[in-house]
Amino acid sequence: MNRFTKATLYILVSCIFAPQCASGSGRLSTRTARMQQFMDRFEIAMRNACDTGSQQAFVLENADSVAIYQGRVSKAGRQNLYSLQEKDIDNLARNVSSIKPNFAAGIAISAGKEELEGSFIAFCELDVSALAVKGEQIVIRPTGINALVMSAHQGDLPAVQRLLASGINLHQQTMGSPLMAAADNDQAAMVTFLLKRGARINDRSNRNGMTALHFAARKARLNTMKVLLRAGAKLEIADNDDYTPLWSAACSDNIEAIKLLLASGAKLQRLDKNGNNIVAAAAGNGANAAIQYLVQKGLNPRHANRYGRTALFDAIERQQPETVRLLLSYGLDANATTASGKTPLATAKILGAANIITMLEKAGARE
Repeated sequence: MNRFTKATLYILVSCIFAPQCASGSGRLSTRTARMQQFMDRFEIAMRNACDTGSQQAFVLENADSVAIYQGRVSKAGRQNLYSLQEKDIDNLARNVSSIKPNFAAGIAISAGKEELEGSFIAFCELDVSALAVKGEQIVIRPTGINALVMSAHQGDLPAVQRLLASGINLHQQTMGSPLMAAADNDQAAMVTFLLKRGARINDRSNRNGMTALHFAARKARLNTMKVLLRAGAKLEIADNDDYTPLWSAACSDNIEAIKLLLASGAKLQRLDKNGNNIVAAAAGNGANAAIQYLVQKGLNPRHANRYGRTALFDAIERQQPETVRLLLSYGLDANATTASGKTPLATAKILGAANIITMLEKAGARE
């Protein structure tokens, strides 16, 4: 068992079976400066591992020894039963504790005459050192879908290959899939690799409904967009806001992405479920270059949706004065009313947007 002795294993297993080992507080049950220093450093390393998808390590300096453990919890009446599965025993023999998020893991710290037990909640799935003594490294390695997503985002091919080999489902999501993460960060080579491994190109994010092409388009990741388009990414899938990739590109004022999508067959004249065209979405985001380009391509800037709203209202409500100026130059009616009777000037006054009010009044707007 290396230096990981049978006595140590007995201590860990005993603590896993004993519910009193964990305080459930998320902090040590008794605080000293040295103990809190360790916990602060451990939490920073743990968060960095989860945020970056990469291994973190630090030398144990603030305590004589640390043991970290987590059993499987089941209910038996009013009792919590803690148990180890065969894989957990194998991991302990390799000095590894596999930590799952969302329920407490135990930690036992010895420093001088003090011996403290407490608990913490992991931010993601982790493999951590089960036991370390002073001067040794505590290693924190992310596992699971969070690590795969972050590794794909960074284009870390060896890490992605290792994680896939461990059996992680390529189609799982945590705020998006590995493919979406790679597309978002313009990792074209990673996108190609994931597609060859069977990543589903048109899956929608469980957070916002965006596809990989949406993520690439909104940031004008042109190389990645070309990879996705060649591989069959669909142009007209809408996200939770009813935006297609073209709309995402327009809202981000990304002209080159707009050009690529239109050249690939994206529908310029598409309307959303409320009857808005892309100008309304772009106006709310102050995407003036996109508006000008889309109008040049034939989009009507004066279009009103099914409620009588023009893009002028979107620009006013989001307080985009330069967009208001641009739309007025296209001849939008400063006195147009919606189906509910709202006017542009009344809307601007409710918001107290003085510069927009002045602009509208100069254009002849009335309440």
